[in-house]
Amino acid sequence: MNKKLPYARFLEKVSIIWLLLKTGQLKTIIAATITRIYSSRTSIGLLKNLNEDFDIIESKIQVNIRLFKDADLNLMNEKFRHIGFIKQKIPDCYTGITNHDHPCFRMWFMKSSQNEKIKNYFGDLFPTLNSDEAIIEGVFTNPEYRGLKIMSHTITTICNKHKSEGIDKVIAFVNINNIPSLKGFRRSGFNHYIIRKEKWRFFKRTVVFEPLNKNILEAYEQNTSKNLFSIPIDLEGVFYL
Repeated sequence: MNKKLPYARFLEKVSIIWLLLKTGQLKTIIAATITRIYSSRTSIGLLKNLNEDFDIIESKIQVNIRLFKDADLNLMNEKFRHIGFIKQKIPDCYTGITNHDHPCFRMWFMKSSQNEKIKNYFGDLFPTLNSDEAIIEGVFTNPEYRGLKIMSHTITTICNKHKSEGIDKVIAFVNINNIPSLKGFRRSGFNHYIIRKEKWRFFKRTVVFEPLNKNILEAYEQNTSKNLFSIPIDLEGVFYL
């Protein structure tokens, strides 16, 4: 595996932190640091089988989907969220655009050909993808356009696009407390299949995958089956450095 040199990765992080400081994002840096000192996060692994028929969910406004451009950075009031991820240039990052050419949504759809890059950047956060699998990550909806089913529309559209390329399964991981995104993925045809527990202790992270348990399943069903209006937000609320 051709890992990026630690020194080069360090310099990249320093450049990101400097950019955040220049743009007044000190709180973001502090929050990211606190997370890495001591935090625990539980996420539900979700799976969509593309071999099953599914409908493309329509959004409440017209959304055009294209690949991410560098000029899209920070045009969605995201305070440079995912900037570290973006700098890795891991394909494919998609941007949803309104008729007025305003970016309203962003997500990555990564395939097995990117396993090495995914591993180099995320470590053990995701399972190694098989040739017929893909993973969705870095979901973010522009705050000005939330509640319009843009997330579900984009996800189902992109899944349908890659269905003809031999992708049979698509997975995603969502924080158990992110009810709007859990609802959005369920609306998009994703079903729960695993639990991921992530812990940071003094800048060292451990990741464990576990079978679903009764308490998690009951909470998931209760929180996602209610017919309540919800506003999709970003998947994990994590700032990627």
